[in-house]
Amino acid sequence: MSLQTRLIKPLDVLMLRGNQSFGEAGEHGKSSMPPSPSVLSGALRSFWLAQSNIDMQKFAKMSPSDLKDPLSSQLGTPSQTGSFRLSDCGVVRKNSNNYERLYPLPSDLVLQKLAKYNDSLTLYALQAQTPHNDLMGCHNGQLAILKAPAGKPEGGYWLTESGFNTYLKGQLPTLKDLIKTSQLWKSDWRLGIALNSESRTASEGQLYTTEAIALQKDVFLMVSITGANDFPTEGTLRLGGDGRAAGFNTIT
Repeated sequence: MSLQTRLIKPLDVLMLRGNQSFGEAGEHGKSSMPPSPSVLSGALRSFWLAQSNIDMQKFAKMSPSDLKDPLSSQLGTPSQTGSFRLSDCGVVRKNSNNYERLYPLPSDLVLQKLAKYNDSLTLYALQAQTPHNDLMGCHNGQLAILKAPAGKPEGGYWLTESGFNTYLKGQLPTLKDLIKTSQLWKSDWRLGIALNSESRTASEGQLYTTEAIALQKDVFLMVSITGANDFPTEGTLRLGGDGRAAGFNTIT
């Protein structure tokens, strides 16, 4: 079955804490951005069921024979999944009429701001080297060792598609290949208060904050699916905490 790609654009901020629970009072609930594949897969599957008027509570006990095709063979049930698979997901930015895939900065690339260069950014790569003889008993072969001055790495950067392709070729991307996270989305911190589950009243002293994500203009979430040729080409999902609305459509 062919690969299909959908672009998802939230119609509101997204609450993407996943299955993390709050701890102490006053805790900050940070979002996971981009959302995990399971979050996106679950939202797409739920949309298809809702569009087909399937009762969600009954669905949990259904077998594939209780569903009609294409749901029966492609989506399946919780106990017997169909051919639907999420093959890729990430962040996409629109440039002119093209869509550019963006990638988190790989963990073996380190960005530093050096005072001796007037706080200019410098990108370094981990390089495999033969360890000292005293370490050979613990490690065989080569180790990835960072050749960079001591200092705190800079965070909050992504790679352009061309920069990531350069990285895959074993070459070092340039600073022009870097994108600040703030150019892709903004964080919007929301204040909340815990509720007493029995009285449904506010719990004293149980304030907390949650991070909401607001994508910038022309920035989208991207998912690619296989095994579901009949999946709808457009629609509106319930995505993340509070079931915030997000529209999706198809690109080829």
